[in-house]
Formats: sequence, C-alpha cells, structure tokens
Amino acid sequence: PTYPGSASHGSFEAALGRYATQRVQDMRGQGADDRAIYDYLVGLYEKQPNLDVQTGTSMSNQAYSTPVPIGFIAGLLVRSTNSTKEFDPTGGNGLLLVGANPKNVITIELEDRRAKNLGLMQYGKIVQGDAVKLIDSDIREQTEILGDAFDDVVLFQDACQRGRADGEVLSLLRAGLVN
Repeated sequence: PTYPGSASHGSFEAALGRYATQRVQDMRGQGADDRAIYDYLVGLYEKQPNLDVQTGTSMSNQAYSTPVPIGFIAGLLVRSTNSTKEFDPTGGNGLLLVGANPKNVITIELEDRRAKNLGLMQYGKIVQGDAVKLIDSDIREQTEILGDAFDDVVLFQDACQRGRADGEVLSLLRAGLVN
C-alpha cells in the first residue's frame, strides 16, 4: 500500500509522472485528440491513491502534488508540443509537465530524490538546488537563457515569494528578458 507522506507515496508519484508523460506522448503519436488524452488522464486520476498529505519536509519546501489532468491542461494552455522547449523552476516529480517532451525540459529541483526521478524520466537538464535562493544575477542570467531558448515566455507570480518583496522576482525576470 501507499501511505500518505511515506517513501512509497513519493515513489508512486514519481512513477505516475513517468507513466503519464509516456502515455501522453504515445496517445499523441497514435493521433488521439486532446479531449481523449484528458479523459484518459482523469480516469487515471480517479483510480490513484490520494496524494494530498504532506510530510514535514514537503511542507517546509512548499512541495505540492499537481493532479495529472491539471498538469496536462497547463501544457495545453502554454501550447506545449513534442518540440516545445520548457522550463519548470520547481520540477518535483514532473506532474506539472506531463504534456511536455522530457528531453526538452530544463528544471530546478530542491530534493535529491525528486531530482533523481527527473533524471530517470530523461529530462533535458536538471539543476539541483533551491530556485528561490538564487542570487539576483543568477535569476537574470537564467531568464536571459530562457529568452534565447523560447519564442514566448509567460511570467507569473505565485503566493510563495519566500522572503522576496511583492513583484521583486518578476522584476528580475523581466530584466533578464530585456537583455
């Protein structure tokens, strides 16, 4: 069994991320439309154990499980394709990017176990560390790389600023895109 907050719970989530990502790619390769893929992922979600319990570490790191169908919708909203290059500053177990081609993903992950799982998923580049502790010049430099790599970049601010002033990170990201 998979007990909430246990190692098997995290392993299940990682396996789910790997499976869902591969299944989305397979279904797209077979010509399935987005609605059929979404419906499949909802069915998968309805059969999985509940992943809403956090450990002390996951609470401290502000780590959350993205429901697989929501991750797929996120990919649709950013028009993710098999050739789209994508960046996720909080990779987790890859559930937010189930619609992406892992080889085209650059991600940052704080936890060693999750970073290893992303490696098993053959993510293009995994940086292990705390994305919010990057110094300002690192944030601008990474955004310059993103600006060079992507045709369009969508910036958003979440509620988890971890000691940064409101709008400070967005300002640094914008500065990197200008260069």
